[in-house]
Amino acid sequence: MITKLALLLFVFSSLIADEKITVEIEINAQMSEELEALKESIPTGESDSWDEWKDSFVKNMNRLIDLVESGKVGNTVWSIDIEED
Repeated sequence: MITKLALLLFVFSSLIADEKITVEIEINAQMSEELEALKESIPTGESDSWDEWKDSFVKNMNRLIDLVESGKVGNTVWSIDIEED
């Protein structure tokens, strides 16, 4: 079974700058250890602090990198959009 994984991975509005960065990634992948690890690392709620958010983001990005590097992915699309207010 192919799992379609669509993630809106990063939306961040800086308190200092006037830019909003949006990264969107869509991956088709067979279920694998790497995909399961990524699914399990996705937070279920908002972080209480900057450090918790940062740690969660880094952990998830590392899991996503593990999945991509495993080669167990199919058609993929990703984009980055930077909007200035």
